Amino acid sequence: MPSLQTISLEFRDNIDELKNINIINENIEENKLLSIYYLLNRVNGMGPTAISKYLHMHKPDLFIMWDKQIFIDYFNINTVLKSTATLKGISSFLKAMKAEVMEAIKNYSNIKGIKGFQVKDFQIEFNNETLLRIIDKYNYMIEEKYL
Repeated sequence: MPSLQTISLEFRDNIDELKNINIINENIEENKLLSIYYLLNRVNGMGPTAISKYLHMHKPDLFIMWDKQIFIDYFNINTVLKSTATLKGISSFLKAMKAEVMEAIKNYSNIKGIKGFQVKDFQIEFNNETLLRIIDKYNYMIEEKYL
């Protein structure tokens, strides 16, 4: 199994190809997502949670972090293994998070009565956090509520 250092150049090249994509205009070619995910999946000691955090660190406007409990709750499964967090699962999770972000923005703009609401307005209200970090905090609060 390779180390992060061994795959770093290949990973950086793949992430650079996504520079103009974010959760709002997310239109990732599944093959690109597959290559990035499986590149990290091969790294010794990196499971699904670590992969999500690593992806978020490098592309915080696209990849949302998850932990074991969030993944279990979203996909109604009992355990999370490397084989569980497949491309289909990650792609579905990103789509669910995009819908959640869009709903949060819509609800917030309706509550505030803001027409022509911009993503930046939403972020300013939440201490300039990335949209996905805001949703991550929301997921954590929901998770804590149901535990």
